[in-house]
Amino acid sequence: LDRAAVSVVALTGLLTVLAMAIRGGLLQVRQYQRLEEKGQPPGPELVELGSRQRFVPTVTSILAAGLALVPLVVYGSVSGLEIVSPLALIIVGGLVTTALVNLLVLPTLYLRIAARPRPAAAEPEAAEQPPRTSPAPA
Repeated sequence: LDRAAVSVVALTGLLTVLAMAIRGGLLQVRQYQRLEEKGQPPGPELVELGSRQRFVPTVTSILAAGLALVPLVVYGSVSGLEIVSPLALIIVGGLVTTALVNLLVLPTLYLRIAARPRPAAAEPEAAEQPPRTSPAPA
């Protein structure tokens, strides 16, 4: 890689990767929540099951997008491709990073944050006061 200036096309690639990363993360967390709604107790088993269920769709979408852009990265110096080469390079790099985050980091964070046992909500004690009676009209 040379010291290419950041261009609008490269920033577009960055926004594309951010959108894909957010979407993938939301789908992963939603899968964990669905499992909890179905009665799976929170914990490592839930995260492992949810991660296994989302593994193939995550890898498939990342490979499909990444492999489609590899020719643009490889032949980026060819005349006519010098504009889209930074876009492809950023997206491919971002897809690899997104895959690692969604498959390794996100499950760990979910375990630490969301799958923690939640404390029982304290019920407010009802104040034992006699019911108020309004004065009789005169």
